[in-house]
Amino acid sequence: MTANPTSQGYEFEWEEVIDDKKKQKPAFKCMTTKGLILSGKKAEMVFEYIPESVGEHESRWLFKIPSENITQHFLVVGKVTEPNIMFESGKLKFGPLLISGHNKETVKIIN
Repeated sequence: MTANPTSQGYEFEWEEVIDDKKKQKPAFKCMTTKGLILSGKKAEMVFEYIPESVGEHESRWLFKIPSENITQHFLVVGKVTEPNIMFESGKLKFGPLLISGHNKETVKIIN
């Protein structure tokens, strides 16, 4: 969320700084690459994070206000870990059953 405390509106834009050394698909995407923030108002800027591997991912961006000749560097970081999924109970008791009998139990999964 960005606020405009000035007495006039301004246009902004986001530009990704591409790293030529990294050949992988970027994990971050700016959904609000350009916009206008009116005087005294706020604007939401959305980044989408869709990683393809476990680990830490980072992306460098420039936030620009061209009319004021302002540029600010941003580092966006995300971290993905393997989920730790367990069953609430370590065993299930179906009770005595006849051959071809049926029973139903509910298993709760904890993440």
